[in-house]
Amino acid sequence: MAGETRMSTIQANAILDASGGNTTTINGVTPNTYSVRGRNIIINGAMQVAQRGTSANITAAGYHTIDRWQTVANSAMSYDVTMSQDSDAPADFQYSLKVLTNTAQTPTGGQNYSLRYTIEAQNVKHFNYGTSDAKTSTLSFWVKSNKTGTYSLQAYSFNSSGNISYLTSYTINSANTWEHKTITISANTLRSIDYTTSAGVMFDFGLACGPDDEVAAYDWTVQAAARNVTGQVNLLDTVNNYWQITGVKLEVGSVATEFDHRSYGEELALCQRYYQILANNLSDTVGASSKWSTGNNFIFIDLPVEMRTQPTLDTNLSTVTAAMRLNSMGYNATGNNLVLDGDSSPRRLRLNTTIDSGSITSGAGGWLRTNEGTIYVNVDAEL
Repeated sequence: MAGETRMSTIQANAILDASGGNTTTINGVTPNTYSVRGRNIIINGAMQVAQRGTSANITAAGYHTIDRWQTVANSAMSYDVTMSQDSDAPADFQYSLKVLTNTAQTPTGGQNYSLRYTIEAQNVKHFNYGTSDAKTSTLSFWVKSNKTGTYSLQAYSFNSSGNISYLTSYTINSANTWEHKTITISANTLRSIDYTTSAGVMFDFGLACGPDDEVAAYDWTVQAAARNVTGQVNLLDTVNNYWQITGVKLEVGSVATEFDHRSYGEELALCQRYYQILANNLSDTVGASSKWSTGNNFIFIDLPVEMRTQPTLDTNLSTVTAAMRLNSMGYNATGNNLVLDGDSSPRRLRLNTTIDSGSITSGAGGWLRTNEGTIYVNVDAEL
């Protein structure tokens, strides 16, 4: 009948391209992971964002270069590596994270060294850990090294009652060659996660391990300590050994799908939930200032992205003389006393400085800026 709208339902396990290719369209759109977004739990898996810098010599644990990724060591292990955002990457990617050995080390006892990524707990609620509805997940990534052999991956799940872990391995088969790896992680029915803004799931990519911490791979179990699989490669045994990774994706299910690329702006905003730069150059303005009382100038900052929790101040001001300058009503004063006020929140900061020397009248407005190009003033809410 004219004007009649007819609707029908098609039930099928799969819709395949008639020519055997990938050109099937629905309403003009070819279904793939570029049009089905949001599966990847990993932030900055393509190593695009490096707010702290693109290269650093590392001898202590922590976040140093590429956002959301840190190196860690256990049992007082010493190490000396360079971690960098490298332009060597497989097709479709611009960057990789590279770890380069600077000083040869052989782990002993329970010493181990790894690259770590930590996920905020509320971001994995749909994994349903600790229940009968728990889901299998898949971690996929591109990796490259001059050193072939067995490497470890340890997953941790955090709970206020105690932590558990899962240990498996992958193999780098060819030296100096990008290889794509897929690791299926079984459903964790053993213990739930506290779905808060704290750490929920963590991954350690093992790079070196002492004999006491090498064990056979295992399924989810009550094991919170760092472990590597038997036969773990020692990336640190020779100067200039390297290991690179990019295209890291964690998703629900037992099949690895295409890496869904986010724009740099999207990736930066996701990273800023955990770390933000306030000032990092000569004459960078930190924020607007208001003289409150003798010795107190408050600097108010509305953050572009709400952070995971009230951040802490990350700055090298204590090591730099006359690093800040307060400009107010034409008056400049130098100093390096800057603190994050307790009235701050994940969305707004109130910094306080006492560098005015008492020469600015109460109620006067102005701004605080950096006075040396070597300093940084940032805020940190990392896991």
